[in-house]
Amino acid sequence: MTQAAQGTAPLARLPDGGWSLALVLVGVYLWALIATPQYRFDILATLHYEKLLVAAAWLSLLLAGRVQARLSTTSGLLLLLYLFMWVSHLFSPYPQTADAQWWVSTYWKLLLFYFLVLFTVSGVRDVQRLFAALVVVSLLYQLHSWLDFVQGGAYVWQQGVRRIIGVWSASGMGAPNAFGMLALFTLPFALAWRDVSTGAWLRRALLGGALLCAASILFSGTRAALAGLIFYLLLRYGRALARPAVLMGLALVGVLALAALPTDMRLRYLSLVMDVEQLERPAEELASASAQSRLQGLRDGVALGFQRPLLGYGPGASAAARAERLPGEQWLDIEGEALQLHNLYGQLMAEGGLPGTLLAVLLMLHVLGSLRRLRRDADPLTAHWAGALMLGVLVFMFYGLASHTLYRFHWLLLFAAQAALVGAWRRASVPAGTPPAGLAGVARALARPRG
Repeated sequence: MTQAAQGTAPLARLPDGGWSLALVLVGVYLWALIATPQYRFDILATLHYEKLLVAAAWLSLLLAGRVQARLSTTSGLLLLLYLFMWVSHLFSPYPQTADAQWWVSTYWKLLLFYFLVLFTVSGVRDVQRLFAALVVVSLLYQLHSWLDFVQGGAYVWQQGVRRIIGVWSASGMGAPNAFGMLALFTLPFALAWRDVSTGAWLRRALLGGALLCAASILFSGTRAALAGLIFYLLLRYGRALARPAVLMGLALVGVLALAALPTDMRLRYLSLVMDVEQLERPAEELASASAQSRLQGLRDGVALGFQRPLLGYGPGASAAARAERLPGEQWLDIEGEALQLHNLYGQLMAEGGLPGTLLAVLLMLHVLGSLRRLRRDADPLTAHWAGALMLGVLVFMFYGLASHTLYRFHWLLLFAAQAALVGAWRRASVPAGTPPAGLAGVARALARPRG
């Protein structure tokens, strides 16, 4: 059999039952995570609607017989990290902070979401449907927010800039960054879906959606998201960008985009590369401090991690630990709350110590390595989505240099999709009639009727 035939043969054996009820409910749950409607409709918070969604999704999986043992290295490392962080929390000097209590009360629900996605996604076509749901939900929410923004709503005034936020968000200090992060996270999968779409209208709509994501990033004023956008474009189009004509075209587009921005937003982005005297001095100083705090968050996180190298300070405790244990600086925001480290890797070191950091790094490296192997060995569609997931993980890792994203649901969505995609490929690649390996094979042999 030729290599091409080997690559495409398993694809024909992948199950494809269309949109299952569980997958539809996962899409609705993604809408709940992204749009946060409980902030807009109090009745939803009272009803705990997200619990009802998850319960219905699990019930549909049980009735369909889809809850089966799907052991994977990704799941094992993720559970080890979660259990270790629980130990760290139990011995933390700051177990009662608001962030620590949020982790205790909420993160296990996100872990259930991981396994819900893992059991729901049965093959590469389900992976495509999963991210199609993500893209549709995200783009509709962004469009809703933009409609409100142009009418004078859905924004906060920060650092001398009018910054767009999600229309139903809690409108806190981090709301613009969360909106920019959502747009950045959506963009790779919108273009990945476009690459495998055949309908002209859908391809045009997804291209428009990608442009909407870029606009959301720019008008959110999130410089880390803009840097992530540039990083993504370099990863995806690196070779094409090396052509002089393409570079000149991009430079022209960049100049036009910059000119189209409001003056305050334009000056905010220009302050990354030059000293802009036109900025209001307090806003300029605040923006500069915001940018510098990202690198300082890494330094402080490492310093805190080495203070408690075996356990760290526990999940959600890094901000309080820095405010108390590193007294050389004032790490309080304008409301008197402890400032976050704004750096994923500093957060890891501070909250998980050396073991937690090692487990998280091993998890990320395993995910990237397995996706790289799929890109090389799998059928074209599986390889395509493995590549999209790789880009998503790399871009989110890059974004973590300027944000404390450790407990975001985005990681669990990426990890669940990777584990499901790798598992489906392995199951499809096993020749028919081959007995299962390991403990599953022993159990089946013992259960086999004997004459």
